[in-house]
Amino acid sequence: MEIFEKVKEILVDKMYCESDEVTENTELARDLQLDSLDKLDTVIECEHEFGIYFDDNEVESISSVGDLCRIIESKTNK
Repeated sequence: MEIFEKVKEILVDKMYCESDEVTENTELARDLQLDSLDKLDTVIECEHEFGIYFDDNEVESISSVGDLCRIIESKTNK
């Protein structure tokens, strides 16, 4: 499954948003109303799903679904 599709599935399942709300340009805070705890939960779920680890600077840099996908892609293509 493509990274974006899996991240989208995580957001829909865990954050109770609608599938059509999630694009690569979707802002986590503004568009999905994720607070910092929700964002952290999403990151942790992605860590488990993809077998990777985000450092604190990476977590801070994530504002959109695309940001999250790009970091995951960079970590899974090493």
